[in-house]
Amino acid sequence: MAEAKLKELYQQNLRKMDDLTEKQQNILKAALSLFAEQGFEATTSSQIAKRAGVAVGSVYQHFHNKRELLMAVLTPLTKSVFSQAADQFIDKTLAKKYDSLEQFLRALIADRMLFISDNRDEFKIMLGQLLSDSSLGPEINKAFNDQLKATTIPIIEHFKKEGMMVDYPSDVIVQFVLITVVN
Repeated sequence: MAEAKLKELYQQNLRKMDDLTEKQQNILKAALSLFAEQGFEATTSSQIAKRAGVAVGSVYQHFHNKRELLMAVLTPLTKSVFSQAADQFIDKTLAKKYDSLEQFLRALIADRMLFISDNRDEFKIMLGQLLSDSSLGPEINKAFNDQLKATTIPIIEHFKKEGMMVDYPSDVIVQFVLITVVN
């Protein structure tokens, strides 16, 4: 089962949000695309309105300023979209059996690199904003940690149960593996 791209999950989530009008959904989709293409700072409200097929006044009617629009774009990404992507990854990963931690880590790293590559626009927005606005850090960090824990801890628990890994707390093992992989 292939994972859906974040943009597809994002659009599916927007359609499910009953409190958003079609105009608001179009504005959010346009903003996501333009922020990824040009960056947050370089994107104007008139560009967003044009791409969304609405008047500039409609952008400000629904979102009081560009910062509020950015948060409306990022919130579904960091909450439900990453969670759905993590669920898909768990389903795909847990369907496979790994003979060793090394085999699992190689598969994990290759898969996550492909995931980042396939979703570079969304990561570009988040990383760009994370670097320019430190208040977003905790939200993005939590989404990342939640996804990492959801995808790796079940497999680590399996390796511990099979006697293939020392019985340390799983979150400590995740931290150790991350430090090792990053260095």
